[in-house]
Amino acid sequence: QLASLADEKSKKLAAHLRSQMPQLTQRLQQLGNSVGTTGQLRGVPTISGKAHRLLELLTTLFQPRSRDGTYRGIIFVTQVALIMPLAHLVNEQFQRTGLHIRA
Repeated sequence: QLASLADEKSKKLAAHLRSQMPQLTQRLQQLGNSVGTTGQLRGVPTISGKAHRLLELLTTLFQPRSRDGTYRGIIFVTQVALIMPLAHLVNEQFQRTGLHIRA
């Protein structure tokens, strides 16, 4: 008897969910269209906000001293795995901005 009651509740719930599907589909379509018009979620930043800020700071610090080649700096990282990607970002930034600095 309990199994038949549970089965009946499941059938009612399934019927209710099926009846709601058109409205849910329409709402999802509206949301998808609004994302397309606002430009949200269209692109992924190539670097994090922290990395972008670091590159800004390095450019500001090194730009006035880039020609003499005597100015040096050290960037400490907490994870060894970040050394090569960070060096790549720094080198790309300095090449793009025309600074004569190498990470």
